[in-house]
Amino acid sequence: MKYYIFPFTFTSSVHFGNTSEGGSLDKVQLTISSDTFVSACVNEIGHNQAEIEWLLQSLRVDDIKISSLFPFTNLHKQIELFVPRPICETQKKHISIIDKDTLLKRVKDQKKLKKIGYIRASNLYNKVGAYSLFSMIEDPFFGQYLTAHRVALREEKSNPYVVGSFKFAKNAGLYCIVGVKRIEDLDRVKRIFESLSYTGIGGKRSSGFGQFIVEDEFELDTIPTYGTDAVALYNLLQQKGSMYMSISAITPKIDEINIVSEGTYKIIKRSGFVYSESISAPYKRNSFYALQEGSCMPYPLEGQMVELHYDKSPHSIYKNMKGFWLGVNIDE
Repeated sequence: MKYYIFPFTFTSSVHFGNTSEGGSLDKVQLTISSDTFVSACVNEIGHNQAEIEWLLQSLRVDDIKISSLFPFTNLHKQIELFVPRPICETQKKHISIIDKDTLLKRVKDQKKLKKIGYIRASNLYNKVGAYSLFSMIEDPFFGQYLTAHRVALREEKSNPYVVGSFKFAKNAGLYCIVGVKRIEDLDRVKRIFESLSYTGIGGKRSSGFGQFIVEDEFELDTIPTYGTDAVALYNLLQQKGSMYMSISAITPKIDEINIVSEGTYKIIKRSGFVYSESISAPYKRNSFYALQEGSCMPYPLEGQMVELHYDKSPHSIYKNMKGFWLGVNIDE
């Protein structure tokens, strides 16, 4: 399988709802999970049933893999690609503390580490192919969270509310990794991305949120043409690590549940609204749960294409909860 990076630069603010915070309009996050992104792609090609069936089947049998969207910076220089900080536990090593200042610094670094959501891919793969827990303890800057006050005027009494959004900094944005077994599938995926860029992703699209530009994609390989992070990602995708870190939201199959108990993970709520050309108005679907990006397992889980049925919809609703993994070693 060949892997490609697709960078997206946003021409407007984005509204990616944070369902872990209850899903209110003022709670947003700067990234978007693979299942939500794929659902947006399917909705974009909703007029073409043959194209939908091709995309879903390709994802189902792993002919195509699409990761969640993660932040990048310095697109037009040496692009810096960020991935989730691994959710992992390590063996506690006895460390000799020479003096009080060393102890205090160690404690501060541990507190900073807990707040870091994303690290550079090159920090995840060093010269010995491992990740050092304290290789990055400063929270990178990707942009700014914003809030705007709005007033709903549809009822007799006006109802004020707050809408949250995220504005990416200059030369920053989001990227996804696309894996394809057949090179001809790459152009079909790119056409879907380019069409979606005009519609936008996330919420509040009718207000102009979420529109983006699909920058030139590039293939991941061992040549550092696009920077050390791209090389690191290539190696992590190929590496058989002591553990595997998810770069997609994943719902394990029933026979994979026993493996989950051996890993370290965070469970996230997957909820939202269903949009389709075949229904008169969007409606809220039932929630389900998945493993968050950054979850670590002893083996890569396959996951599944979740199929949801609703009386309000004439067709099934599909959520791409397939696994996409990096092989990771931990240098404690």
